[in-house]
Amino acid sequence: MNRVHVSFLIALALVAVRPLTASTAAEIVVSIPDQTLALLDGERVLARYRLSTSKFGNGDNVDSYRTPLGTLFVSGKLVTICPLAQ
Repeated sequence: MNRVHVSFLIALALVAVRPLTASTAAEIVVSIPDQTLALLDGERVLARYRLSTSKFGNGDNVDSYRTPLGTLFVSGKLVTICPLAQ
C-alpha cells in the first residue's frame, strides 16, 4: 500500500472515530495544485497530508483515470483495513 492510500485511510479513520454532532461535520479537502489533503473541522485544520493526484490530469470522464472534480461524499468506511474505524 503506498503513502497516498495510507494517508487517506488515516484521514478516514480520524473522521470515523471522532464524534460528530448534527451541527458539525468533518471535511476532507484535496488541493490538486498543492498536492495536499486536509482534514477540516469547520474552519480548523486538524491534519494535512501530502498526496499525489492522477498523472492524467483533472476530469470526470469515465475510465479516464483522471482526478475527479467537485464535491464528493464518503458513502462508507473500510473497517477490515483500518481497525481504528470500528
